Amino acid sequence: MKQKGSPKTGGRTPGTPNRVTQELRLRIKNFLDARWEQFETDFNSLEVWQRLQLMERLLPYATPKMKESEITLNMETLTDAQLTQLLDAVIQTNEQPNISALSKDEAVTWITLSKKIRQ
Repeated sequence: MKQKGSPKTGGRTPGTPNRVTQELRLRIKNFLDARWEQFETDFNSLEVWQRLQLMERLLPYATPKMKESEITLNMETLTDAQLTQLLDAVIQTNEQPNISALSKDEAVTWITLSKKIRQ
């Protein structure tokens, strides 16, 4: 029986790429490269909604995934000038959030900000 905590023996050393994965990726790339013109033709023959759906599905493979960030706004620390600047930015975008889609904290912040600005 192998003792607990004994060193690893055999297998790939850390950092060594998986040869099968590399070969499969190369085959897929070659397959797509050889048929790229047909892919473009087929893509252009799709309905608009189908093209958008396909682009949405392919996008993660072409762009890095952005990390979600959260902004916390403490209304008490904002100056009148900052509140005015924030209001101007909101008015310029002419977008009002769907309050029901916001979290409770986000909705409270939005409503509080709206009330403070109207005063």
